Amino acid sequence: MPEVRTVLAEIRAARRSAITAVMHTPESDMARENRWGGGPMDVRFFHLRFADHDEEHGLSIGDKLAEFGFRQTRAQRILGATEATHGDLLGALVGLTDVDLDVAPGGEWPLRRTLAHLTHVEHTYRINTLHAAELHLAGQPFEPLAEDAFPTLDAFMEGDLSVFITRIDEARETALGALANLPDAAMAGQAVWMERNVTVEFRLMRYAHHEREHVAHILKWRAQVGREQTEAQTLLALGWRARGVIESQLVGLPDEMLDARPADGGWTLRELLLHLADTDAFLRGRIEGATTPA
Repeated sequence: MPEVRTVLAEIRAARRSAITAVMHTPESDMARENRWGGGPMDVRFFHLRFADHDEEHGLSIGDKLAEFGFRQTRAQRILGATEATHGDLLGALVGLTDVDLDVAPGGEWPLRRTLAHLTHVEHTYRINTLHAAELHLAGQPFEPLAEDAFPTLDAFMEGDLSVFITRIDEARETALGALANLPDAAMAGQAVWMERNVTVEFRLMRYAHHEREHVAHILKWRAQVGREQTEAQTLLALGWRARGVIESQLVGLPDEMLDARPADGGWTLRELLLHLADTDAFLRGRIEGATTPA
C-alpha cells in the first residue's frame, strides 16, 4: 500500500477511536464545559470541532497541493467524490453497535445485509471496471466476465460491526489501488452496468452513487428501528463527512509529496495529517474531562 494510504488509514483509526469513546455522550452532558483557546467552551462545541477542525485544514491541504503542482486525473477526481461519500457512510454508522446488525424492520434488510452488500459491490465494481478499462486500452472489444470472476455476497456476511467497517475500508483501498491510476484515455471505454451499455467513467462514478444510495438506506433504517442519532452522534457524523472531503483531495497523491516542505516553511502534509489525529485525541480528552459550569 502506498505510504499516503497508510497514513490516512492510521489517522482514520485514530478518529474512530476518539469518536467511539465519546459517541454516547448524553444530552444532559452537552452543556458541560472545558477549556479551549483561553476560555470555557461547552461539550457541544467540542463534538462539532471534529468537523470544523478538518474543514479548516482541508483548506490548508488544498493550498499545499496547489503549491506542489499536484493535479488529480479524471479518475482520481471521480474516486475522490467516492471518498467524500465514504465519510458520509462512516457518519451514518456513528452510535451503532454489534446488537444492531441483525435488526430488520418489516420488508427491509438488516444492517448486516446492507454492509455486506456494500463490501460485495466494492469488489464487483472494481473487477468489472478494471476489466473494461484494460480491454479498451488494449484496443479489444468489451466482453463480460464469467460469474466465477466475482466473490459471493456470503463471503462478507459474518462478523461484528468493527469487522464490517474494516472490510469496507479494505475494499475501498483495494479499489483505489487498482483504479486511481487509470489514464484519461480509459474513461471512454465500453462497460456494462445493469444490462446497459455505459462507459468506464460511468462505472467509476457508480462508486459514489451506490454508496450515497445506501447512506440514505441506513438513515432510513435507523428511523424505522428507533435508532436515530443523538445530538452528539449527529455532530460526530459531520466530522466523518469533513474527513471524507480531506481524503477526497488526496486520492492519487504521490508518496514523495508527503514530506515536501512548503515555501513558507509550514507543516508538511504528513505533519498536518498527524496533527489531525492529535487533535482528535485532544477533543476526546476535552469532552471526557468536562464539568458542569458553576
